[in-house]
Amino acid sequence: MGYEENTITVHEKMKMMNRLPATSSYVTHRMCVFNKNLQLLSIQVIKYVGLIGLVILKNIKLSLELT
Repeated sequence: MGYEENTITVHEKMKMMNRLPATSSYVTHRMCVFNKNLQLLSIQVIKYVGLIGLVILKNIKLSLELT
């Protein structure tokens, strides 16, 4: 599963939790876990995009050195 599929799944589970009583400690805990999952997913995407940018910059540098 990729970023988009995981994000959609987490949001669907959050919607299910919102149907339960908000005062439930179980719901509170699960919502914290889901929010952390979303945070970690976004960090992974940022790192991936950063790595792609780094590879592109290295390729540009190499092509400039060869010309």
